[in-house]
Amino acid sequence: MLSALEHVVHQHSLLIYVKRLVGGYYWVDEEMCEPEEPVEELIPRRTEEARSFAQLDAAPSGELLPENDEPGLTLLREEIIRYHARFRPSRHAEIIFLTKA
Repeated sequence: MLSALEHVVHQHSLLIYVKRLVGGYYWVDEEMCEPEEPVEELIPRRTEEARSFAQLDAAPSGELLPENDEPGLTLLREEIIRYHARFRPSRHAEIIFLTKA
């Protein structure tokens, strides 16, 4: 939303941010929505973690990952990381709504 508001003449009056929590206190998406490391380091690291997880997940069944199927982050997930790193919406929200994941 903040990206879209940059392109129109509109001043927001209230920003609300929703955080998904596990166990009542752990922010599930914190690493991607409040990145501490540069995005150009975070995205490749998370992509490699997704690949490793896919290989571990396939190993017990003896399945091999298809050669043309490259596990990793989706383009949407990458865009979410970039958006949050640029706009920091959770830091600028007037209201933060906490919900269970």
